[in-house]
Amino acid sequence: MAERDYGLDTLDERGPEILRQYATRLRQRTQSGGIAASTAQTYFAYVSACLSFAVREGRLKRNPAQTETARELLPEDSRDRGDQQHWSPEQRAQLMNHVVDRAEAVIDEDPFDAYTEARDRALVAMLYYAAVRGAEVLRHRQDERDGRQGLRWGRVDLEVGTMRILGKDQSWETAPIPSPALSPLQVLKKIQRPASDDWPVFATSHAPSLWKAAREQLDGDIDTLVEDLGSIDAVLREHDVAPPALTTDGARSVLKRLTEAAEVDVDEGYLQPHGARRGMIGEVYKRDRGEAQDLGRHKSMETTREAYSHLDAEEQRKRLDDLVEEF
Repeated sequence: MAERDYGLDTLDERGPEILRQYATRLRQRTQSGGIAASTAQTYFAYVSACLSFAVREGRLKRNPAQTETARELLPEDSRDRGDQQHWSPEQRAQLMNHVVDRAEAVIDEDPFDAYTEARDRALVAMLYYAAVRGAEVLRHRQDERDGRQGLRWGRVDLEVGTMRILGKDQSWETAPIPSPALSPLQVLKKIQRPASDDWPVFATSHAPSLWKAAREQLDGDIDTLVEDLGSIDAVLREHDVAPPALTTDGARSVLKRLTEAAEVDVDEGYLQPHGARRGMIGEVYKRDRGEAQDLGRHKSMETTREAYSHLDAEEQRKRLDDLVEEF
């Protein structure tokens, strides 16, 4: 159907956008009660399978249905939420202890050469304690919208402890930054020394990307500028060239390395970015459903309950076990 309606050349060029429109339509049908979320997921999976076949046959370069741009607005099937990764408190503590010790050791030795370590500590804290979605604070390769190009310092209020982010429903929201995430951000800004509010909070430390940004924005011999100022970071700061933000894919790579270095035992291989959000909201949900809804920035309690219904089932089982023991 995709080939007949759009042509495979079109899918190579605009595939993620087209599949995003399809996911949006499926979401609308789910919200109106026309189909279940599981049915929407099945429909999308059928299309994805056809496109995967086209890739295997060499007729498409990639499967656009597998991009985050296409899948971001797809309605979620809550039936298997308990099988999705949730950082446990023990896993979070082990990872946080590692990134904290790692950052402090480098900061003590040379504060202005500790950007990557300070960034990684702040990123882990933000993902977990602020329960943000990765695409809300990182750069999305296939999404050119302003709110998907990385959180900027101009949208962070370190005094109040809030930030402006583009939520999943495509509207701008003011979200809280809890103290355990706020303190690492404050240190990060001092170390990064952004030249302007347009600089990303979580900038890449990938040297080729930094050099590319300098060459695209500055005239003259970049090698000479680096030699004069001492580093590519200093050149970007001196000329107020904002470095690229860390991508969502880059954050996954960072977490893979950190999970391995911290020796965290994870069935899924590594602690995934969205598992932090699920873990934090899940812990709050056990104590206060309303607070969990607020932290997750869900529009309704029904959304929160659907996402964490497996926790309700666990609590129900424990209560039933207690009752059975009394018989």
